[in-house]
Amino acid sequence: MLPSSSIHFTPSSPLKKVTVPHHEVGFPMTITFCADCGSALSKHADAEAFEGMVIVFAGCLDGPEGLEGVRPQAEMWVKYRVGWRGGLEGVRQCEGFE
Repeated sequence: MLPSSSIHFTPSSPLKKVTVPHHEVGFPMTITFCADCGSALSKHADAEAFEGMVIVFAGCLDGPEGLEGVRPQAEMWVKYRVGWRGGLEGVRQCEGFE
C-alpha cells in the first residue's frame, strides 16, 4: 500500500478499470488491469481508512531506481495463498486488511 501521489502508471498497453461494488470487506474497490494481458496492477478502496492510498501489486513496480532497498512490510490476504508457497520471512502476515 503506497500513497497514490507516489504511483504513476506509464503503460505501453491501455489500462482497464473495473469497480467492484461489494468487495469482500464491505466497501467498493476499483481495480486497474492491463487491458491487453489482464494482469492486475492496483486497487483503490472507496473507504475512509484508505483515503489517499493505493494498493499496488509488487510485480508491476518499476522505476528509474528499480526496487533496490524496497522491502515489503506486510503480506495481505494470506488466507488465499496457495499451499506450496510460504510467506516472506520477517514480514507481517495479514488475513485481510489489518
